[in-house]
Amino acid sequence: MVDKVAIMQHILERLVTPPSGMTTAEFARRADVNRSTIHRIARGETDPALGTLRELAFVHGLDLDLSLRPLSDPDAAAAARVLLDEAMGDYEITTGTRRWISRLDSFADPLDIIDTAGRASAPAERPGAVLLRGDRSALRLSSAGTAAGVPWAVSGWAGLLEAEGVAATSGPSIVWTTDPEATARMLLDTHRRVTSPANAQVVVAPAADAVFVDAWESGPTRLVAPVQILLDCIGLGGELEELARRVAEGWSER
Repeated sequence: MVDKVAIMQHILERLVTPPSGMTTAEFARRADVNRSTIHRIARGETDPALGTLRELAFVHGLDLDLSLRPLSDPDAAAAARVLLDEAMGDYEITTGTRRWISRLDSFADPLDIIDTAGRASAPAERPGAVLLRGDRSALRLSSAGTAAGVPWAVSGWAGLLEAEGVAATSGPSIVWTTDPEATARMLLDTHRRVTSPANAQVVVAPAADAVFVDAWESGPTRLVAPVQILLDCIGLGGELEELARRVAEGWSER
């Protein structure tokens, strides 16, 4: 998986470094940015405004090209589970997860943590995910996971039904797996690939380590932890998102 944090750090380092042959003072003058601000950005002591970054880029003969895209950060879900799930007590927290813990820890309401982290960890948008149309039942997906011979667990539509008895009329199931292509091949006799998450009935997604913490068995089906199921369903959106919120609200009332 591409380390987006490292890429952003590399871009920042390039933007705050004066072009070859130019002093820092001249660089700051041309960008109309204080030298102290450039130094603080370089040391990671301040988050630069977009306008500041663009002015620095102009001096390099560059421009910024910004776009919005769905966020699918596994560290967001892991952070929510560290904050809410006792089973994560021995989980080795990564730098990315720690950043998300800092963001989420200010939320007083656990429902806000689940909602924000779920939206930020959309499984169907995960790089490397395989999107399929076909049988989304836990039994069929479990058969594929077992046949692939790699770690796997079910979530999404099938997970919500198996774990909470809540049946949605729409929304995909998820097979979290360490090898999405190998697992997807076990389904291609009954499923077909699609390119849009909106058309997917099954998402075969690459699993981070945290996904499998506290996974459990229900007959032949291996399910991710209940909190992970709610995070995944919120990340999938639509009816699954609404039902997951209702389940989470029910938990908070117990």
